Amino acid sequence: MSDESPVQPAQRARERIDEIRMYAELGAIYEGTHKFDADIRPLSGNTAREFQQGVAKLARQKVENSSLIHPESTSDALGLLKRAVDLGTNDYHLARKPGEVILVRSLVGPQVDQFYERMEAHLKAGIEGLREDEEQALAWKDDPETRAYLKALGEPVDPMALRYARPVVKQHPVAVLSTWTADEISISYLVESIMQRNISDIVDPANVPEDGMDESQLAWFFRLFSLRAAPLDPDTKQRTEQILFFTFLQKTDDDFEF
Repeated sequence: MSDESPVQPAQRARERIDEIRMYAELGAIYEGTHKFDADIRPLSGNTAREFQQGVAKLARQKVENSSLIHPESTSDALGLLKRAVDLGTNDYHLARKPGEVILVRSLVGPQVDQFYERMEAHLKAGIEGLREDEEQALAWKDDPETRAYLKALGEPVDPMALRYARPVVKQHPVAVLSTWTADEISISYLVESIMQRNISDIVDPANVPEDGMDESQLAWFFRLFSLRAAPLDPDTKQRTEQILFFTFLQKTDDDFEF
């Protein structure tokens, strides 16, 4: 007999919707190459490490149990955002070597608005598809648990902007950093399905998969840092939103430190 308690319908629904949120976020972040004419531009190894060290430092300077950066470190966050904007916004700045990929992408102003619109559209479409699929698959079951599960899937969900603390960022002199780690993500899904580019455009030639490789051979360690703030323009007294996405990928059969 298993000691595990059955998953409650509401929890089960939340977990499925959280999966949709994950895909919505991935889609909005990495679809720029085919949706918004984003280029893939080379980034020097030294510059990539500067960003890597910068986000890692900020991750250690967050308020406990929060994505908020400590106020005394806000200037460091704004400096890193400016450094990313100076590279060029919208594009993906790529540094790669055998077994490792770093991508830096920044968005500013209207690009940020566009990002949230796309992320919300992905979320809405994903949840509608999930609800339809589950209703069709489970319609024959008329037990209380199934009815409760389907009802929970129909409940309103928080917008992605709220999960990203956008209202706080837009109105206050703060910086927010979210971190997302996956032990394994398919490089084929990320690059070919979302970015709609060839894997060879992103990974080092030594790591380009051969035809016929199974999913286990396409798995990479994945870590995403999302840094957000809205610096105040001293002249206009207006805040302009900025986002920095720092992506670290490493082949899962390699030892890594971050």
